[in-house]
Amino acid sequence: MSKIRLHGSSSGYTEIAPVAASGNNTLTLPNDGTIISKDSDGAIGITSVRATNAHFSGTTRVTTGITTTAQITTAKVTTVQDASGGNSSTPEQIEQGRAKAWVHFDGTTNTGGSCDVYDSYNVSSVTDNGTGDYTVNFTSGVLSNANYCITGSISWGTNQSRNVLNVATTPNTSYTAATTTALRLESVNYGNGNSYDANSVSIAVFGG
Repeated sequence: MSKIRLHGSSSGYTEIAPVAASGNNTLTLPNDGTIISKDSDGAIGITSVRATNAHFSGTTRVTTGITTTAQITTAKVTTVQDASGGNSSTPEQIEQGRAKAWVHFDGTTNTGGSCDVYDSYNVSSVTDNGTGDYTVNFTSGVLSNANYCITGSISWGTNQSRNVLNVATTPNTSYTAATTTALRLESVNYGNGNSYDANSVSIAVFGG
């Protein structure tokens, strides 16, 4: 037997033919009122598909992806990419606002030359170079260029005012350019201009 014909009426039939391959082949048909058809271009059309976490309504044409509008209640994915397969983001990155990297650390304490980190994302460590002098080290490959946007804040003890955060600066000496692997910064007391160790330093970078 090479073909199976399912007769629905006297006006036509549905034909199922096995593929030209050895072994057994299984065709599983949906059972939730779904109608599957093929148009003149050979594309498969799905009138209605219902599953636990997805619902496609209307006639949806499926080739390598969904080419018409579909309403999805919940979609569980590992990675989201653009149409060319680039600019990957995970659901976690999107939920976090998609900063390329951020860190919140204590500039008053360090272990083996590295500041103690409260929490971070795509930051491998924070180097304590001296009083009020820190280097934020990014996870390898996170940033493609050094033209990223930098935002941050600092505080020390109960004094939440008159604090200055100098970005990409070596304290009391010269400017240090930001790179794709690290960012240097300085915490300064606005009143006397002296560097000091801040107990709360937050840095985030976007772009790159």
